[in-house]
Amino acid sequence: MSTAGLYDDLVAQGYEYGPVFQGVQAAWRVGEVVYAEVALPQEAFAEAGRFGVHPALLDAALQAVGIGEPVPADRGPYLPFAWADVALFATGATALRVKITSAGPEAATLHLADPEGSPVAVVGSLVSRPVQLDAAVPTDGDLYRVDWTTIPTGTAPESWGYLEGLGLGVPDVVLAPLTRPGAATDPGTAARTATGEVLAMLQSWLADPAQAAARLVVITDGAVDGGVDVVHAPVWGLVRAAQAENPGQ
Repeated sequence: MSTAGLYDDLVAQGYEYGPVFQGVQAAWRVGEVVYAEVALPQEAFAEAGRFGVHPALLDAALQAVGIGEPVPADRGPYLPFAWADVALFATGATALRVKITSAGPEAATLHLADPEGSPVAVVGSLVSRPVQLDAAVPTDGDLYRVDWTTIPTGTAPESWGYLEGLGLGVPDVVLAPLTRPGAATDPGTAARTATGEVLAMLQSWLADPAQAAARLVVITDGAVDGGVDVVHAPVWGLVRAAQAENPGQ
């Protein structure tokens, strides 16, 4: 089938594709099966080796999903929602042959091969969902963000270890100070121990409804400023990730 006007049609549905992402070269539909040829523009070839499948090349393969089907005039854009059973067999492709079959309502199975027919990747199931273009978004552009809040901590007992002193009630602020390991301790072992214990503590804290009214403070030493401490730096990153994933706690 002709792909002339394909990107004009996609723009009308609410999509926007830059030149690198307009990679659908040809497409055929046989019953419920779609076959397509997609390729990167020459200027993107040098970047192909940086990825399992170059994002623009993979996106072009996804653009062929549903091609040839009648599209209601009021239909908005659909975007990938859930991936399952994905396998990568080769990297660095600059062009693909794509076979797309149905995997259920709003779901598709994709087989990707290079121009010689050698397998590149398989997507067992890709589920797409409609996007509400007129949905309200925060006026400041941020869904979630972590703000620095200064709170009084008092004086932490010098005898506290990584987790000592926790779980003894629910004050407004619970301190979880981290001690620096002894000089004889292997830094790699100490880092794994610290992050493992803090991860377990965070999971327990977040799962406990009784802690909802409290604020947990994890005290690191040398994790970000000056000479970075290799033990506390990954702990700091772990806690920051937990903050971003649980903005209300």
